[in-house]
Amino acid sequence: MDGYICHYCNALAELHLTCPACGGTMEDYGALQNILGPYAPYEENDLQKEFTCVHQVYCPNCQEIYQINIPRAKN
Repeated sequence: MDGYICHYCNALAELHLTCPACGGTMEDYGALQNILGPYAPYEENDLQKEFTCVHQVYCPNCQEIYQINIPRAKN
């Protein structure tokens, strides 16, 4: 997976999303592998996930949590 990064995990960009239910501003809770635990990034076996970063986003209005796949960019 060398050479691919998530711009949002590396603070190169900010994630701006609107809630699909209410249109409110979503909050980025970060990469799912960071939320799951310290060894989670090493447990991914799916090839597609090597080139995407799964972020968890939260809507404070609806109190809903969503997971989105973000393509990693070649650095």
